[in-house]
Amino acid sequence: METLDSFKTVEEAVSEFGELRDIVAEATRPYVNNRPVIKYKCNECSSGIALKLWEVLLLGVITCNDCLLTGKTGTGKTRLAKLALNGLFGGDGFVNKTITPAMEPSDFLDINYGDVHSGKKSLKEALEAAKPLHVPALILNEPNRAPAMIQSYLIPLLDMEMDIEGKSFPVGKEVPGIGRQYQFRVLTINEGDAYLVTDMDKALRDRAVLTLALDAFYQGADDCHIMLEYMEQDPEATGFRAAETSYLERIIKLWSFLPKIKVSDEARRMLIYLSGMSYCAELEQDGIYPPLKELLDFTESYCRKRECRYAATTDLNPVGNLCGAVQAPSQRSLRHLLSSARGLVLARLAIEKDTPCQVMVEDLWAIAPLVLYRKLGLSYEWKNQSAGSEWIALNKALNAVRKRRESLPDKFRTKPLKELDQNELRKYAEEKIDCWVMRFADVQP
Repeated sequence: METLDSFKTVEEAVSEFGELRDIVAEATRPYVNNRPVIKYKCNECSSGIALKLWEVLLLGVITCNDCLLTGKTGTGKTRLAKLALNGLFGGDGFVNKTITPAMEPSDFLDINYGDVHSGKKSLKEALEAAKPLHVPALILNEPNRAPAMIQSYLIPLLDMEMDIEGKSFPVGKEVPGIGRQYQFRVLTINEGDAYLVTDMDKALRDRAVLTLALDAFYQGADDCHIMLEYMEQDPEATGFRAAETSYLERIIKLWSFLPKIKVSDEARRMLIYLSGMSYCAELEQDGIYPPLKELLDFTESYCRKRECRYAATTDLNPVGNLCGAVQAPSQRSLRHLLSSARGLVLARLAIEKDTPCQVMVEDLWAIAPLVLYRKLGLSYEWKNQSAGSEWIALNKALNAVRKRRESLPDKFRTKPLKELDQNELRKYAEEKIDCWVMRFADVQP
């Protein structure tokens, strides 16, 4: 692959995104699901933005942010992934790997260790022939069934740097000129009491950037009817035909362009505010610094036992003990939230051309449920209020957090952070029972 120049203008990048969008739309035509996964209206939008499942997969591809598809068996997780990746990378551009409890590392990596140990091949030669380490896209089915040895390979694989028998080896396609490797992964899992699987390793889940809970976006009756009719008209649509064309270079050009998309000041403040969700006023009073919930075996009962007034029901906390039910997203999740929002900006501009080419607060809120699913540290008691549904509980929490952030005084939302008065911040935190705002006080003058 030759060194690639990024797009010179926003219009070029948006046009390229639109063309790739058309390609994925055609490639995934046998999979019909028209429920919107992302739906929002920004201040400058005349109509609104709505993205479907396959469009979210395209966001993952152009941002190189791995996707996790979860849902009951038969929802078409692997099929959707294969159709999309086949259309974008060609039949030889991706590997579909299903993990089993008895899988050996040689099966997972497609490495013949017998040839290595017998001297027929060096380890370097065997690694260079291991297709999963080199293709630009990879589907990993059922990683939550992986035995311990395979789990130990999965994390460095997702981190793009494997260490095999003491030899470090980069993962993915080398991209000349930008000093990074490219590989997009789709992970598919069944989870829940109905399946004999363990909970997915938190370290693995945290590395899967966008999570699509397909049970929350099941096919409508019309979708089922259209898909059945399509299969009846074209019986071969149920099969899989490997595509010959790969659009990898065009995808990487978009990927390298995304860092040029600026971030509004208000959006940056929102990320700082979200990082303050682990701030604990009670710990600060005990003189513990940093006063973070992560220092505790944190539960809602801890708040009640101390009769913490920040856990009370207030105008900014109308749903009960919000503060005691959530912890801040990790720094990794906040970075993923921003990078995914940059991809969403291109999708927004492809739909509404006259909107700003920058990450706005509305973009962050729109992508937040997919990035923060099972990563917000929701308490058991909070989820129990939503019939145990992680998805419903997450959206309920995000809506409450959004209302709290939007209630901040204008000076906290527009005045340079280094000029904010710490006494004013503290007064607001005490009067409005919002200790998260004290995160702004951490910005040094």
